[in-house]
Amino acid sequence: MLIENEIKRLHDHGRLFIVETLDWRDSQERVVYVSRDLHLFLTRQSANPATNADRRRLQRRFDRFISGQAITVAFNRNIKGSDIKRLSPKGAEVWEFKVQTKLQLRVFGRVRSDRRVIALTGPVDRPNCDYNAEIIRCQQEWHNLLPEHSPIHGSTINDYVSTKGIPL
Repeated sequence: MLIENEIKRLHDHGRLFIVETLDWRDSQERVVYVSRDLHLFLTRQSANPATNADRRRLQRRFDRFISGQAITVAFNRNIKGSDIKRLSPKGAEVWEFKVQTKLQLRVFGRVRSDRRVIALTGPVDRPNCDYNAEIIRCQQEWHNLLPEHSPIHGSTINDYVSTKGIPL
C-alpha cells in the first residue's frame, strides 16, 4: 500500500491526527500529523497552568510550520538555536521540534516529505531527555504505525523542508 494511503487509513482510524492551525486564516503550506498522545496533549486543557502554556507554545510552533512561515532548521549536529533539528545519527532520520519554555520541551518525529511531518513522541523536557532513548522510541512508533515504509532519507535540507525553511 502506498504510504499516503496508509497515513490516510491511520488518520481515519484515529491513530494519527492532523494538527489544525488555531487561526483559520492561516494557509496550509505543510501538514503535521501527530500521534494520539500528542493530539491529547494539544487538545486537552490541564488543571496545571504551566502545562497549558506549554501546550499553547507547541501549538504555535506547529502553526508556524504548517502555515509556511519562516522557520530555522538545523541540519548539522553542532547547531543550536533552531526551531527544528535533525538528530544524530543522521541515518536514524529522527527530527525534534523545539519549544522554548521554562523546561525547553522537545517533540520527536520523522519527515514524510518536504511538506509532511509525523510527530510521534513527546513532549519531553530537555533537561530530563535521554536523546538516544527518544530516537529509538520514535523509530519504534514509526515502525508500529508504518512498518513497510521508511521516512525520507535526504542529502540536502530541501529534501526535508519546503522552501520557506531557513537552514542554519
